[in-house]
Amino acid sequence: MPEALRQGGTATQQRVELPTIVAVMPFANDTQTKDAAERLRKSVYNVFSSAPYVDIELATIDEGIVGLERRTGRKVVDMKPQEVCQSSAATASCTAG
Repeated sequence: MPEALRQGGTATQQRVELPTIVAVMPFANDTQTKDAAERLRKSVYNVFSSAPYVDIELATIDEGIVGLERRTGRKVVDMKPQEVCQSSAATASCTAG
């Protein structure tokens, strides 16, 4: 994974591993606007797809979520992001909700 330097609270720097593959998970919609969550998800996906990351297509993520939920008997919203990432090729996920 690529690394970056992050300034610490003092004069020290910390090495931070940056993700190389990003999966933008579905967002929860707590608004009155019917398609707000999907529009936000597509916007976030577009940001990452134009950045130097390998992005996973949204349809591929959605298919993977369905399979993961079937295999585990749990909803993905009840899982920790690390659990979801381990079951995919992603080295980072972007979630909200």
